[in-house]
Amino acid sequence: MIFRFLFLAIALGFSPLAQSQTSKPAKPPVKPASTGPVATQEKVYRSAMELNDLEQATSAVFQILAINPALTNWKDTLCLLYHGRGLYYQSHKLASEILQKKPDDVTLHEVRAQALEGLGRYPESLSDYEFLIAKSNLSIFRYKTAALQYMLQRFGECEKNIDAIIANPNSDKEVVGLQVEVNGTAQMQEVPVKAAALNIRATIAIDMKRYTEAEIALNEALKIYPDFGMALQNMERLKSVAQP
Repeated sequence: MIFRFLFLAIALGFSPLAQSQTSKPAKPPVKPASTGPVATQEKVYRSAMELNDLEQATSAVFQILAINPALTNWKDTLCLLYHGRGLYYQSHKLASEILQKKPDDVTLHEVRAQALEGLGRYPESLSDYEFLIAKSNLSIFRYKTAALQYMLQRFGECEKNIDAIIANPNSDKEVVGLQVEVNGTAQMQEVPVKAAALNIRATIAIDMKRYTEAEIALNEALKIYPDFGMALQNMERLKSVAQP
């Protein structure tokens, strides 16, 4: 189907529920001053973070844990660094390890959800997003869940989450980063979650040849965000397939 995957979010950074909204990992909380080799690596870490050198920062944290494995709070930082570098396997493995001791840590659940999504392990990713939905009233998590449910062809569950997003009065204030191709170049747009959810609704409707429903959903999405590239592209495709 030519419309599939025209709504997918790019997993960049964390939601407002977590500690950071960029791909730069959060710095660890202030700790008592260290001495010796650990202090040296802490200095390397902080200098690297100032330069956004995530590779060097990762190496420094790895050294800290090698010198003193008891400094387990640095594992959270290492996990965030892996996430920030797009190292999905590593961030998933470490988040899973830490969650065994901190099962309610929402940031780590979000890291693992995004990592599993990046690895293509969508059913497992859904479990973490469903946990995050239960812990918050943020529509961004319902959107991510609905997107994965669409990919898994679980359309009934997907549409229920879309209904919940649309019913949430804050869903037009939250935004999700979406990638759209314009003249052969990938561009990122920050789209209100409500508009993004309406685009999924339209995508399902097009798949099911419910063209009037698709047009209504796309018009509503474009009313919220007139420059919404995916919705504009879907509108053009809708015109081409809905012709008598």
